Amino acid sequence: MLLLDYQNILIQSVLTERLSGAPPVNIDQIVSDFDGVTFHISTPEAKSKILVSINVKCFNELVQYGAQQVLEREYGPYVVTPETGYNFSVQIDLDALPEDKGIYYFLSSGFKRANQPRSLQRLEMISFDEYPC
Repeated sequence: MLLLDYQNILIQSVLTERLSGAPPVNIDQIVSDFDGVTFHISTPEAKSKILVSINVKCFNELVQYGAQQVLEREYGPYVVTPETGYNFSVQIDLDALPEDKGIYYFLSSGFKRANQPRSLQRLEMISFDEYPC
Protein backbone atom coordinates (compact mmCIF):
# COMPACT_ATOMS: atom_id res chain seq x y z
CA MET A 1 0.00 0.00 0.00
CA LEU A 2 1.24 3.47 -0.91
CA LEU A 3 0.68 6.13 1.75
CA LEU A 4 0.65 9.70 0.52
CA ASP A 5 0.76 12.68 2.82
CA TYR A 6 -1.96 15.25 2.24
CA GLN A 7 0.54 18.10 2.40
CA ASN A 8 3.10 18.99 -0.20
CA ILE A 9 6.42 18.70 1.62
CA LEU A 10 8.25 21.13 -0.69
CA ILE A 11 5.68 23.90 -0.20
CA GLN A 12 5.55 23.26 3.52
CA SER A 13 9.35 23.28 3.95
CA VAL A 14 9.86 26.46 1.91
CA LEU A 15 7.15 28.31 3.84
CA THR A 16 8.22 26.97 7.23
CA GLU A 17 11.80 28.04 6.57
CA ARG A 18 10.79 31.54 5.46
CA LEU A 19 8.26 32.01 8.27
CA SER A 20 10.89 30.91 10.81
CA GLY A 21 13.06 33.90 10.03
CA ALA A 22 15.45 32.56 7.39
CA PRO A 23 16.88 35.31 5.16
CA PRO A 24 14.62 36.06 2.18
CA VAL A 25 15.72 34.54 -1.13
CA ASN A 26 14.37 34.45 -4.67
CA ILE A 27 11.95 31.57 -5.17
CA ASP A 28 10.51 30.25 -8.44
CA GLN A 29 9.35 26.64 -8.24
CA ILE A 30 6.52 24.78 -9.91
CA VAL A 31 5.40 21.63 -8.14
CA SER A 32 2.95 19.02 -9.39
CA ASP A 33 1.27 16.99 -6.69
CA PHE A 34 0.24 13.34 -6.82
CA ASP A 35 -3.38 14.31 -7.50
CA GLY A 36 -2.67 16.46 -10.56
CA VAL A 37 -2.69 19.77 -8.72
CA THR A 38 -0.01 22.28 -9.72
CA PHE A 39 1.52 24.79 -7.32
CA HIS A 40 3.71 27.74 -8.18
CA ILE A 41 5.65 29.26 -5.31
CA SER A 42 7.58 32.38 -6.23
CA THR A 43 8.78 35.82 -5.24
CA PRO A 44 7.86 37.87 -8.34
CA GLU A 45 7.76 41.29 -6.63
CA ALA A 46 10.34 41.05 -3.86
CA LYS A 47 12.21 38.40 -1.89
CA SER A 48 10.04 39.15 1.13
CA LYS A 49 6.70 38.63 -0.70
CA ILE A 50 5.99 34.96 -1.34
CA LEU A 51 3.26 34.17 -3.87
CA VAL A 52 1.69 30.70 -3.71
CA SER A 53 -0.61 29.84 -6.60
CA ILE A 54 -2.59 26.68 -7.20
CA ASN A 55 -4.21 25.13 -10.25
CA VAL A 56 -6.87 22.49 -9.66
CA LYS A 57 -8.39 20.88 -12.77
CA CYS A 58 -11.93 20.90 -11.41
CA PHE A 59 -11.71 24.29 -9.66
CA ASN A 60 -14.57 25.82 -11.68
CA GLU A 61 -16.85 23.00 -10.59
CA LEU A 62 -15.81 23.47 -6.96
CA VAL A 63 -16.55 27.19 -7.20
CA GLN A 64 -20.15 26.32 -8.04
CA TYR A 65 -20.40 24.71 -4.61
CA GLY A 66 -18.76 27.45 -2.58
CA ALA A 67 -15.03 26.68 -2.75
CA GLN A 68 -14.08 30.29 -3.55
CA GLN A 69 -15.90 31.56 -0.46
CA VAL A 70 -14.27 28.92 1.73
CA LEU A 71 -10.79 29.82 0.48
CA GLU A 72 -11.42 33.54 0.87
CA ARG A 73 -12.71 32.98 4.39
CA GLU A 74 -9.75 30.78 5.34
CA TYR A 75 -6.98 32.89 3.79
CA GLY A 76 -8.65 36.33 4.03
CA PRO A 77 -6.02 39.07 3.88
CA TYR A 78 -3.54 36.86 2.00
CA VAL A 79 -5.79 36.34 -1.05
CA VAL A 80 -4.65 38.16 -4.18
CA THR A 81 -5.70 38.11 -7.83
CA PRO A 82 -4.81 34.67 -9.19
CA GLU A 83 -1.60 34.39 -11.13
CA THR A 84 -2.11 33.76 -14.86
CA GLY A 85 -2.71 30.06 -15.45
CA TYR A 86 -3.71 29.38 -11.84
CA ASN A 87 -7.07 29.30 -10.05
CA PHE A 88 -6.19 30.78 -6.69
CA SER A 89 -3.26 32.73 -5.22
CA VAL A 90 -2.19 33.99 -1.84
CA GLN A 91 0.67 36.29 -1.03
CA ILE A 92 2.61 36.29 2.22
CA ASP A 93 4.53 39.46 3.02
CA LEU A 94 7.32 38.40 5.37
CA ASP A 95 7.76 42.03 6.43
CA ALA A 96 4.14 42.30 7.58
CA LEU A 97 3.44 39.06 9.44
CA PRO A 98 1.07 39.20 12.40
CA GLU A 99 2.30 38.74 15.97
CA ASP A 100 0.18 35.59 16.31
CA LYS A 101 2.62 32.74 15.64
CA GLY A 102 -0.31 30.31 15.19
CA ILE A 103 -0.89 31.74 11.73
CA TYR A 104 2.60 30.55 10.70
CA TYR A 105 1.65 26.90 11.10
CA PHE A 106 -1.64 27.51 9.33
CA LEU A 107 0.09 29.16 6.40
CA SER A 108 2.88 26.61 6.11
CA SER A 109 0.62 23.56 6.37
CA GLY A 110 -2.77 24.82 5.27
CA PHE A 111 -2.23 25.30 1.57
CA LYS A 112 -2.83 21.66 0.87
CA ARG A 113 -6.43 22.24 1.96
CA ALA A 114 -6.82 24.48 -1.07
CA ASN A 115 -6.06 21.61 -3.42
CA GLN A 116 -8.11 18.97 -1.63
CA PRO A 117 -11.59 19.07 -3.14
CA ARG A 118 -12.69 16.34 -0.72
CA SER A 119 -11.46 18.33 2.27
CA LEU A 120 -13.10 21.52 1.08
CA GLN A 121 -16.32 19.71 0.45
CA ARG A 122 -16.23 17.92 3.80
CA LEU A 123 -15.57 21.26 5.42
CA GLU A 124 -18.70 22.67 3.84
CA MET A 125 -20.79 19.46 4.01
CA ILE A 126 -20.83 18.91 0.24
CA SER A 127 -20.75 15.31 -0.95
CA PHE A 128 -17.77 14.54 -3.21
CA ASP A 129 -19.54 11.41 -4.45
CA GLU A 130 -22.45 13.51 -5.63
CA TYR A 131 -20.27 16.19 -7.28
CA PRO A 132 -17.05 14.52 -8.46
CA CYS A 133 -14.33 16.46 -10.27
